[in-house]
Amino acid sequence: MAINQDNEPMQAFRSRLADEIVDIPVRMDPRTGNYIVLWSDIQDGFENAKSVRKGTSLVPFITNDNFEQIIPLRIAYHPGIVLEVVVGGSTQAEPTAIGRETGDHIHILSSPFPADFNSMTQDMTTLTTTDYNANSQLPVKYSDGMPEESQSAVHSFNQLYHSYFQAVMTGQEIQAANIIQSVNQHFDGLQAEMEKNKTLQEQLVQMQQEMLQMQKQTLERLAIIQGRVQALLTQTYELHEYPIPRLFIVLPKEKGLIDKMKNPITDQYRLYFLCECGMHTMAEHSKTPPLIHLAKHEGYDVDRPTEFFERYGSYILTLMNMIKFGIIAASVIVPSLASLKILDGLDTTKEHINYIRSNITPLVDNTIKALQDLKSINTTGTELTMDAEFDKLEALEGADLRQLESYLTVKDQGRVGNLYRIVTPEGHVKWHLREVVELNRGNYIEETGRIEIKIESSNLARQFYDEMVKARGIQELDITLYWDATMDDLRSLAKAVAKANVISLTIDGTHFKNPSFDVINRGRRFDPILQLASNTGVRSLQLKGFDDFFHRTSKPSMTLAQKFRVFSMKLEVFDEKTFQSFQNLLEDGPLLTTLDLNLDHQYSVVEAISSILGRLQKLESLKIESRGRSIAASVSQGKMKVTGLIIRRLVDFDFDQYKFIRKDHLCNLTRLAIKYTPDEDPLADVLLHCPRLSHVQIGCKSERVLAIINRVISTRERILQEERSSCLRTLEMMIVGLKSFDVLADCDDYTYIQSILSFAEDSNAFGMRTWIRLQNKMSSMDNDPVNDFIRQHGWSIVFFDENKTKNDTFAAILDDIPSTRAAQLESLRFNTINFTASGFIRLDKIIQRSPNFKGLGLNVHLSEQGSLEMAQSLLSQYGTQLFSLELYGYVEKWLPEIASSFPTRDSFPNMASLKLKSNPPSRCIPWIVAMISSPSQILVSSSSDRSLAKNVVDKRSTRSDSEVTGSWTKLRRFRLRFAKLQPEEWRQLIQAIDFSVLEDLGFYESNFSREQLKLLIDCIPNNIHEVPLKTLDLLYTRLRYDDLLFAELQRKALLVTIEKYVLRDIGNKILAFS
Repeated sequence: MAINQDNEPMQAFRSRLADEIVDIPVRMDPRTGNYIVLWSDIQDGFENAKSVRKGTSLVPFITNDNFEQIIPLRIAYHPGIVLEVVVGGSTQAEPTAIGRETGDHIHILSSPFPADFNSMTQDMTTLTTTDYNANSQLPVKYSDGMPEESQSAVHSFNQLYHSYFQAVMTGQEIQAANIIQSVNQHFDGLQAEMEKNKTLQEQLVQMQQEMLQMQKQTLERLAIIQGRVQALLTQTYELHEYPIPRLFIVLPKEKGLIDKMKNPITDQYRLYFLCECGMHTMAEHSKTPPLIHLAKHEGYDVDRPTEFFERYGSYILTLMNMIKFGIIAASVIVPSLASLKILDGLDTTKEHINYIRSNITPLVDNTIKALQDLKSINTTGTELTMDAEFDKLEALEGADLRQLESYLTVKDQGRVGNLYRIVTPEGHVKWHLREVVELNRGNYIEETGRIEIKIESSNLARQFYDEMVKARGIQELDITLYWDATMDDLRSLAKAVAKANVISLTIDGTHFKNPSFDVINRGRRFDPILQLASNTGVRSLQLKGFDDFFHRTSKPSMTLAQKFRVFSMKLEVFDEKTFQSFQNLLEDGPLLTTLDLNLDHQYSVVEAISSILGRLQKLESLKIESRGRSIAASVSQGKMKVTGLIIRRLVDFDFDQYKFIRKDHLCNLTRLAIKYTPDEDPLADVLLHCPRLSHVQIGCKSERVLAIINRVISTRERILQEERSSCLRTLEMMIVGLKSFDVLADCDDYTYIQSILSFAEDSNAFGMRTWIRLQNKMSSMDNDPVNDFIRQHGWSIVFFDENKTKNDTFAAILDDIPSTRAAQLESLRFNTINFTASGFIRLDKIIQRSPNFKGLGLNVHLSEQGSLEMAQSLLSQYGTQLFSLELYGYVEKWLPEIASSFPTRDSFPNMASLKLKSNPPSRCIPWIVAMISSPSQILVSSSSDRSLAKNVVDKRSTRSDSEVTGSWTKLRRFRLRFAKLQPEEWRQLIQAIDFSVLEDLGFYESNFSREQLKLLIDCIPNNIHEVPLKTLDLLYTRLRYDDLLFAELQRKALLVTIEKYVLRDIGNKILAFS
């Protein structure tokens, strides 16, 4: 809904003769309290306003009970809709192009009136209702003594006369309308001379009448075209009848054919689909309605063009005339060809698309002529008038649309023409670009009938509900309401869900507050949700962010018998009222099988549930989460058996403190997770008292890992020695907090060890895999806990990352691991500055004796010639196994050498992480682009150093097809620190980034600015449902604080955390904020 600066509602209007939207203030009728728009206000905004239309319907004036128009005249307010004003003598079928001016300048067509006017008229049979012969030019005789100024005026009038006919016959309606205005001005200027010269008067009057006649015929011609096109646009289809877009045009394929249209049978054509944008895709606050335009696709070659045109010729001719002249029909706007807006969105990087853009008018005209010539051949010379031809025209049936694709050469396997099918609020099936569907950050998984969407206003919500109801087959709805929804808003949602027969509903109410304007419904705000669950087919209900849910539901709604089988809720408030309401809700859910709760007061909830378990006869599964703790239980016949626990510390296992967890409950415990390092004795106690425990996870400090592993192993051996059975199969030693190990993460000030032990059934044997990231200087002393772990279980190491050891200690320790069991080493990452030549020899020996080795990560310090040669040797030897590369030191000096030796990603096909910690020279930008590009991207060379860019391309192009597979691992991580790049260099880098798998991106302490952020946001695709980007490091950049840009980034990349310490202007000071 449009509002002005004073937050008052506005009604949007547009003239049928112009694209501009005019907002007119809305007034409130004091008698009825309804919003209205005064007719006088409309007339002030549109001169000669005659009527107002909504689509094809007339908007009537408001009347009283006796159906008398109320004075002053007024119409009803239509929020969110652009009404059309009929101006002057315009009619319902009024073309958009006629009468629309582009400026004050009138261009006079200089070429003489064509001598072959008769043949031109015959060629355009379908565009005229009768032949018109204007070949005989009327000689304009000047009277003796006629002033030179008058002679010039007569000459100009004659030029305008012929220019007008040429403009009309070539379809230049805007030009023709402007010429008419100029003709009238010249005619008025010749009044004095006409009074003296009767012959001149007769000639000019006749010429003017002929122009008026031609104008009338033009309007009749366009009215016929518009009527037929409107019939096509309003044709509706069921979903199964509409497998391919119905709107398309056909153009000659090659330049050389533009003047060779006499034999259409042998000519080649290409079909281009149209995106059906219209009022139903108009953004809420936009004043300009979207226009139909060519889809973002290169088009499809037409096979068997003769057969194709014989079947679809009349239909195509209508569509070609539609884009030539423009039309407003069926809530869509087709721009006239003269405006070139039909070409908006085309990819101009393709050569043939540029050709189309430059020659669209003659291409359209020649297609029309080819179709007319084909009609003439098929009718054996019989003249076919426009009326006769259109009488044969029928809208395509579903079968016609399904067979259309058989005439096309389809090379891509994606959606036809990059278009996406939706249903409009009126129930019409339309084909749109995917980004149109995703305007509300929505995702439709057609295979499962699931919609995930985030909506920001009630108006947009109503539009979505209408589409959802008519789309059919929607089984699951996950909706986030990004505004403070009222009871009426939730009632609308419930009504739509019921009509659409949604089975599984998830509502995110995180953004709900306490609406001050909905005070009357404060205590029953969420009633529609419970009523929905009791009266419809919803079987699964999940609520997020409803913190005061039980305070905003009435008692009658609580007593409704709930039909849902799955109930999930995240709730923070759990006071006495909530406790009682919660019990009432569960008691009235006899069909409930699964209960999943996330609450602050975990144990009070368990107590509440325990008291009514006997009445929940069908309940099978219970899960309760609270402040990092989690209880999972199976339920049978009202009895709870705890099967899984996540606790912060082992002291939380105190049975006396938490009475609801009784020892008999734990007899069925199968999974236990402890977030922080436990003591060994209590842990052994748990293992002894939980005989069915099969999976244990422990977040543990690295120095305690060895002791806890050994205690678990010895406890399990004790159980087996006592001839008891042990169900323990897996022990996971994780990072503190139960964090998983990331092999691409940077080293920090801590050492991390993650181990997974797999135990055999009723045996002491076990397998083991270990990941180590070593930051502290590792000692060779026996009392070093990490060294002790390596000595005892070093055989289990699959990944080792070190950054601090000196004098080849790292290689020595690995080399000294006892070979009691087969080595499992798969990957290493190390800093080359810590190694000598002898250290590399030992390291290479370790790799050679590790049969499973497949990955190497290198942190390369480029300080001198020796370090460069060492780096080149390592990269040459292990390049195909490289998964991580970090270059730092004197990068500006030595990076060109690296880039020259390894110019393409084919040198490092498995690299997933790239980090540069220095300002790269301009000549290396093409190399960085090559490293971060996806396999499908084309390397764009930098103008700053053509030689290196050419080298990058040449090295790749000279390799054989077997060597260049065009496929490599896409980057998950890219960091560029201390860079000071030019805008063009930033553009090349950012546009090369592949966001389909990238999780970590950073430009720490660089000159990355607002312009680069805008470009980065634009480059994040809309067609990825969930962009994987999790971290964006913008610390100490030149970026100033911009709420809107950060919000837009968060909208596109929902998972991202922005690490920023950016500048913000406050008064005359610039402060930094993190």
